Amino acid sequence: MRAFIRKYANLSALGRMECTFHRLHPTWPITDPQLTYRFQWVKCQLDALCTLITDKSIRTALKQLPNGLDETYVRAFTKIRKDIGDDATMIKRVFWWLIHSLRPLTLHELSEAIAIEIGQTHMDFSAVPTDPEDLINLCGGLITISGHEQETVHLSHFSVKEFLLSPRIKETQVAEFFAGPSTVRDIAATSLKGPISNSDTKNTHSSTTLHTLGLNTTSLFPMTQLE
Repeated sequence: MRAFIRKYANLSALGRMECTFHRLHPTWPITDPQLTYRFQWVKCQLDALCTLITDKSIRTALKQLPNGLDETYVRAFTKIRKDIGDDATMIKRVFWWLIHSLRPLTLHELSEAIAIEIGQTHMDFSAVPTDPEDLINLCGGLITISGHEQETVHLSHFSVKEFLLSPRIKETQVAEFFAGPSTVRDIAATSLKGPISNSDTKNTHSSTTLHTLGLNTTSLFPMTQLE
């Protein structure tokens, strides 16, 4: 059963289902919101099933499938929080930056941005993820990398952003992932302190400043003008 599910998932369920619907309904736009929500729900279930290691656990999961994307995302973020432990705050920042940055970020830019603390004036590279690729795996399939000339990080589906910005999340057990105005304020607080210098000249990464990451705090979010 595990081999079948993994083989099925590797064929890209979302793309395969879109092709099937297009053949059956050639005039039905694939961009229809309800269809894309359903495709995303199926993809999330396949991603979750592929992490299970026994047929018994897969059968149990199939009997307890979540109702809708909100419940799916609650489960996903609950698992992320459980798996990450002490680094949960850093993973929250991954989603906050992907939502509020005005331009796509590379994986290295994102990994440096989430390591910056409010009021910090020097880049502490010991706080940067040792392997930025780990962020992709730790975020439970909710972020992805794409691009041709330059690969950048994105949320896997627009509904992830909708969920994290919606007041609905504040009524769940993963309310700490809420990406509303307060998170923009936290990010902007560091940005408004000025450039961050590189205190570790031996580090091979280039020093990242929040200004270069494209967070337009003054024009989009006037409330973040703290000084």
